[in-house]
Amino acid sequence: MLSQDIAEAQSELQIPDSAFQRVPEPEAEGIVQKVKSRFLRDPQEATRWWWDSDFRLPALAAYFNGPTVPLLSHVVPSEDQLVWFITNVDDVSGQEPILVYASAPLAIQRILGECHGHHEYYVVARDLTWLICENHHGLILALGSSAIGQVRRYAALHPEKVRQLYDLDQGSIE
Repeated sequence: MLSQDIAEAQSELQIPDSAFQRVPEPEAEGIVQKVKSRFLRDPQEATRWWWDSDFRLPALAAYFNGPTVPLLSHVVPSEDQLVWFITNVDDVSGQEPILVYASAPLAIQRILGECHGHHEYYVVARDLTWLICENHHGLILALGSSAIGQVRRYAALHPEKVRQLYDLDQGSIE
């Protein structure tokens, strides 16, 4: 199960709870609802793949060359502040709920580096001003002006790592 893989990675990497801590389920459900309501036009419709929904905020979609997990700390606008790390949204088995962690972005990057084969997650500012997602297609999606700006800055500094950038004007990915 994903929560077990994440807990093992956290232990193996010796990441303290102050940098990466699972949010209890009742509180996590509330966070998920707030995130969906803030970023998705129809939060009730989006159940499995939020990234394939219509968005309330401007968005930028980016495909990069090579692995994307090492990019996370470079494209997150607030690398020194705790964020919400949300994963397991795409699980259809029903064995585990959506998982929410209060985390430092670098801790998320390190955990993802250890959890091979799982690459669908959301990193969200706790004040809900931006969201960054990576889906199972390797697409990085940035919502909110600070996230879009950070991805654009990274792409400008490292054009060799960028395959494509798409502006999404408050619409879905098609």
